[in-house]
Amino acid sequence: MKIVNGNILNIYMRRTRPVNQEEVAGQTQRSPSDRKTDVVELSPAVKEVDRAKEMAQTMPEERAEKVEQIRNQIENGLYRIQPEKIAQKMIEHAIDILA
Repeated sequence: MKIVNGNILNIYMRRTRPVNQEEVAGQTQRSPSDRKTDVVELSPAVKEVDRAKEMAQTMPEERAEKVEQIRNQIENGLYRIQPEKIAQKMIEHAIDILA
């Protein structure tokens, strides 16, 4: 497990085959090309984080303007939360996930 920016990311490692102790002892005599290597597999959460980063980097300029407008409204105390709208979006999102 690895923690990045307060988020827990699971990183799994597995061997390509079982380790033989005699083989490990003899590896110092083998050439580097004969040695077996470990494989690192990233958890789905890590892949999702990478995808989210890519999406954020390709965010349209219009979206950035909307975020800036909302930020200004919050700073000036003019932003009003609409609980019904939030609840509706949460329900829609849950339905999309379950579908």
